[in-house]
Amino acid sequence: GARLARDAAAGELVFVAGSIGPLGALVKPYGSLRLTQVREIFEEQARVLLDSGVDLILLETFGSLLEAAEAVRAVRGLSSAIPIVAQMTFLTDGRTAFGESAAHALATLALAGADGVGMNCTLGPQETHDIFSKLPDSIAAPLSVMPNAGYPSIVHGRNVYLSSPDYLREYAAAFVEAGAAIVGGCCGTTP
Repeated sequence: GARLARDAAAGELVFVAGSIGPLGALVKPYGSLRLTQVREIFEEQARVLLDSGVDLILLETFGSLLEAAEAVRAVRGLSSAIPIVAQMTFLTDGRTAFGESAAHALATLALAGADGVGMNCTLGPQETHDIFSKLPDSIAAPLSVMPNAGYPSIVHGRNVYLSSPDYLREYAAAFVEAGAAIVGGCCGTTP
């Protein structure tokens, strides 16, 4: 996939990001995975993406700060040069499922070696903005934000997102005003 994206981007001013998400298994003490195993799994994924010529690594939709920080360290251990954007997902209270605040989680990812940090998935634009706009200026990395297009409705057995492009555009401007350096979309958004 990374090679196909690189070929498609040839001759264009386009950056190809290699995306890595959470493992779907919990790290000790919450689950059975050891940090050394987590590191090895992320290194394997990142090595393939780096060898395929991606321009940056996007770590996204992490609900565990422990896992996300280890993913950053794994990628950074393979390359000191590749830009890393690390994003976490938060609940409506602005905390991870494990209770870490957004400000603490993002600052930790920056300290772990991420070049940009932010939030993506789970919440729609308004709820994401409520959390994002309260992030402190002290986070030592550019901020990214990629909300879902709201919550889906089931229409004829399919998930349908009812947010309009205008609604997402309004929030994109609001995110920039709130300090976002990178703005995008997650589930339910399209170009």
